[in-house]
Amino acid sequence: MTLPTRRLASGAELQDVLLREVSGRALVVVPHQRLARQVWHRRRQAVAAAGGGAWEPLRLLTLEAWWAELLKASWAPVVPAPPLVRLALWQEALRAAPPFEGAAPDLGWAAALDDSHQLLARHLLLDDALGLGDDPLTAWRQEVFSIYTALLREGEWLAPGEVPSYLRRLLAAGRLPLPQAVFLVGLETAAEVEEAWLKDVARLAPLQHLHLIGQPENVKEAVVLPDPRQEMEWVAARVVEAVSMDGVPLHRLAVTSPLMDREYAPVLERVLAALLGQPEQGGLFAYNFSRGPALAETPLCRAALVPLKFIVGGERREDLASLLLSPFFGALKSVRLPPALADRRWREERREAGWPRLRPALAAVLEEEPSGRGVLEMLDQAFGALHSGPSSGREWLARLRQVWRFLDFPALPGEELAGHLAALRNLLDQVESAVGGRHLSAGEVLEWLQQGAERLLPPGPGAEEAGLQVLGLLEMRGLDFDRVFCLGLNAGALPAGPRFHPLLTARENALTLGGTHESQQRFARELWGHLLASAPHLVLTRPRVVQEEENVAFPLWGGEWREEKFCPLSRPHPAWVSAPPVRALLGAQGSIRADTEEPAVPLPCPTELRITQADMALACPCRFLLEVLLALRRLPEIESGLSPLERGERLHRVLADFVEHFLKHSLPQEEVAGQWARDLLEASARRAVGAFLDDPHWQAEWRRWFGDDSGAPGLLWAWLDLEAQRLAEGWRWQRAEALFAGLRTGNWPFLLRGRIDRIDQHADGAVMLWDYKTGRIPTPKALFNEVREFQLPGYLLALRAGAVGLPEAAGTVRAGYIGLRSPRRDHLKFADYAGKAHEWDRLLDDWADRLAELGRRLRAGDYRPDPRPPDPEKGPCLYCPYLLVCGYRGEAAAEEGEDGEDDR
Repeated sequence: MTLPTRRLASGAELQDVLLREVSGRALVVVPHQRLARQVWHRRRQAVAAAGGGAWEPLRLLTLEAWWAELLKASWAPVVPAPPLVRLALWQEALRAAPPFEGAAPDLGWAAALDDSHQLLARHLLLDDALGLGDDPLTAWRQEVFSIYTALLREGEWLAPGEVPSYLRRLLAAGRLPLPQAVFLVGLETAAEVEEAWLKDVARLAPLQHLHLIGQPENVKEAVVLPDPRQEMEWVAARVVEAVSMDGVPLHRLAVTSPLMDREYAPVLERVLAALLGQPEQGGLFAYNFSRGPALAETPLCRAALVPLKFIVGGERREDLASLLLSPFFGALKSVRLPPALADRRWREERREAGWPRLRPALAAVLEEEPSGRGVLEMLDQAFGALHSGPSSGREWLARLRQVWRFLDFPALPGEELAGHLAALRNLLDQVESAVGGRHLSAGEVLEWLQQGAERLLPPGPGAEEAGLQVLGLLEMRGLDFDRVFCLGLNAGALPAGPRFHPLLTARENALTLGGTHESQQRFARELWGHLLASAPHLVLTRPRVVQEEENVAFPLWGGEWREEKFCPLSRPHPAWVSAPPVRALLGAQGSIRADTEEPAVPLPCPTELRITQADMALACPCRFLLEVLLALRRLPEIESGLSPLERGERLHRVLADFVEHFLKHSLPQEEVAGQWARDLLEASARRAVGAFLDDPHWQAEWRRWFGDDSGAPGLLWAWLDLEAQRLAEGWRWQRAEALFAGLRTGNWPFLLRGRIDRIDQHADGAVMLWDYKTGRIPTPKALFNEVREFQLPGYLLALRAGAVGLPEAAGTVRAGYIGLRSPRRDHLKFADYAGKAHEWDRLLDDWADRLAELGRRLRAGDYRPDPRPPDPEKGPCLYCPYLLVCGYRGEAAAEEGEDGEDDR
């Protein structure tokens, strides 16, 4: 039976037909409720323009809404099972079914079975056993289907895919009321169950299909841009032009894409916010997204589940910090700074998880904050409520609600949040309905909440009747606008590739809509026809490159594509001039042109600096300002393994403790190779590492220091052997961790202080100053020619100036590094720069001059970025965390090889 079809050229013509020809007793089956609301809006405007008052809306329903209305009117003893109830039944069916390798009664398998069951029911394939063959997976699937169906009947439920067939039986028995006439919009290709239903209806009531096929002449522009970001910024600018220059009302403009939900919506929302501001401002609407993100992706839902996630995830530091810093918990609003400080301490002390381990640092910072009283007890109470063993789903949800009350959640007002909060409460009701009586662990409760939140789609920001409309391509069917922009029209987006469902056979996949290339091509042509009919002025766009891959245009448009580039920051477009990023850039450029000199920083010159701080200031005054004077510190990250800084600090402690023990107790240094000295070194290491030896990373570092059963040499044993050789040559340890202060030998305005790792003396009186180096040892070129390292010369300057007491009968005084990078011969060595001994005096004079120049800069408040060497790829810029703050973009210095130089 062929349904009568009427072809229309535009959405405007379609809506005119509906408003003119459809009576109050007829039904219009629409593809989405948005079309219904647009038609009602036009009807309301027409009645108001004619001076009328009350008006009777036309009956416009989606097919699913019509079925739901009919099922309710039939007083049927069964109702459609809600999504989470279905998943719970699938889990029961999986537990009752014979085991199958790889399958488990979890929500992932439940969701996959539910999707497959609905798809097969929609295409009338549930009872079709032809072509199933002897595939074990399909046979097992059919058995699970049978158990699931029995559970549905037991609970007086219907699966969504079973509703049409159930209604067909009621229709055949004459138990369903039908409208006077039916108009069908946007269902050119129906699945088998939908087609069967419509044919049954057509035998009993007039049914007419209104088919939209727009004209290609409506495409006014087709534009290719370099990437999706430029594409969206270009479209946003053209929207502003359409309103300001062409006079198109904002609500008569639409932006759509076949990839809107998956790829475009999140970025496009940020682009529109930068250009137009917030969606709603003072009761006026700038733009509207037809669908917001899933509830699971909203900040409100993420915050709501953090307390439970903290418990389930092993009480991780990240989750606790998220809870304490979240604006949604009113009880924690007054203590924002202490949690941030506690988080820094947790990171520095590598406290990654466990409330008992995290609590002391939080308690310490809260003690200094009067508003923090009671916070710890509140958190103890909240976490205690969630630390119970397996309980019923209903009890778990009651505890979660109780925790929200403890913490005053949610504390932020707002219309959009009100919608999200309503969806969150609906989520809890759905989970309680599905698994309220089932015993669950905390992890299972969290999984159910996350699964349900992913299925709830709150409306997006804005209003359908006002502002720019942002929709998916499926939602464009039947709508009418003055101008439409369609993004992302690359091959692969439209038509999409065939859909493959892993639990369906190859034959079943081929029989479903979208399961073959031919089916996807047919569907793409239908969507293309609806897009062409949506407005008399269409603008098509596509990105040339997506994720570093070149793309080609979608095949249904055979016209020309024009190349464009759009960079609002480097070449500001008039529409973007008022956007905050562009205003900031233009303002910055204006100030640079107006002021050739940066103003001085009004900070007094420090009276005393550590040698390491002076080294930083000499390397780059800007970094010195940010890190030393302003005390800005990069937030440490707890990463897998140990940071080089942490490893170096602990190794320094080991060596200092070991040498100081020898000196304090006047132990015989010539016997350092003995077993008792080795025991002493290991004891020093244990004191330095302490409780960190429980950490697997420190256990690995311990093996690196002392070797393991594989026979790999230990770094500290190899170092001790080298020290024994030097002691046998006549050297002796004289000082360890030698402190000095008050150093000033030249014309600079500050004093210097520091700490020298070790001072040795030879039997002939020669003195050697050593600095331990766990990283790369500076080459002679870097130290003496490029004058890039001040720390070692600074220590030598202190020693020669008498800031550190010299050993008795001291002779020549030099300095060097003890390399401790690894046990390798080229990494573990004493770099004494013997070949450069005659250059120390010249080097110290150079550094004195540079310190004087630094003093003049600091007194003048001149902290402009001036790295030495001036190369962003090397020197102080290489590991600097402030590059985005200072904005330095110097010329890259010519790289010169440093390999092959020795340390003499």
